[in-house]
Amino acid sequence: MPRIKDIYVIPPGSKAYSNSNISSISYNHLLEDLAFDNNSPRPISSGGTAATNTSQARINLGFDNASYLTKGTIAENLLPFHPVQQGGGDGQESNKIYLGWNGRQMLLQVDNSVMGEVWTSQLAPAALRDLISHANTADHIVYTNSSKQYAIAPLSSFMRNLLSCPNHAVLHTSIKTNFIKQTTVTNMERGPGYIHFDTNIGAVGCNYFISDERLKHIHGPSKCSALDVLDKLMFIEFNYIPDSGMDCSVRHFIGFSANNLQESNSTFVDQIGDYLSPNVTTIIPYLAKAIQELSQEIQGLRSIVDQLRSNIDQRMQS
Repeated sequence: MPRIKDIYVIPPGSKAYSNSNISSISYNHLLEDLAFDNNSPRPISSGGTAATNTSQARINLGFDNASYLTKGTIAENLLPFHPVQQGGGDGQESNKIYLGWNGRQMLLQVDNSVMGEVWTSQLAPAALRDLISHANTADHIVYTNSSKQYAIAPLSSFMRNLLSCPNHAVLHTSIKTNFIKQTTVTNMERGPGYIHFDTNIGAVGCNYFISDERLKHIHGPSKCSALDVLDKLMFIEFNYIPDSGMDCSVRHFIGFSANNLQESNSTFVDQIGDYLSPNVTTIIPYLAKAIQELSQEIQGLRSIVDQLRSNIDQRMQS
């Protein structure tokens, strides 16, 4: 249909008036214009957008910055990644974002750089989902069990405090203030070189050594034979009983018998309540002196052997 500056007009001679004739040429032109207009895309003129299609109208109205929207293809090395949206903002001509789907994963690309897989609550790896499900339990720690599966274990307030320490100094202070302070000693016994504590969290003990000469009244070099004493020792093969508090599954092939130690030398044991415990403060010096005595005997034997060899050589030469 004829237009004058986007305004549609009826061709002259197409209107009918009283006592007038309609020109066949004008009338036929009107019919042809109507048919042509009906078969052609209808232009958009509403609002003065000056657009001939809806896409251009959105651009003209400011709803779409088509100058920065690329309807292009994706790099061949990224296939079968199929982008579902790509584009950039005003002034971001070289910064295109591509979010796509390859049938199994959601993928992200910026320009020509692959940013990797996009994880969602459903697309995250099973191990990560399992880990997150365990991590939702308060005051527990996540670990890997013997079946190589994630599991959780409760954490005491003390352990939570230790794990939150940022450095060694804070950890040391935390142990001192939170552990030692909360431990109640119910009983303490002392033997030669050994101190035993009964506490509200269990029994503990420690051996100690005092070797500084300023703490000793020295009578002179030792004249006691350590070998004579150690010859009396009897060594046993054993397992600890379940009620001992020790690992009863371990078989010890060489061990002391506390009763035998006491019979060999009463200072070899400490008595804590009804139990005997080896006093290593005394045993170790005896072992060291026994080694020294054996070394001296070996040196004496070597001297005798050397003298015998010398005598044999002299007789063979004569």
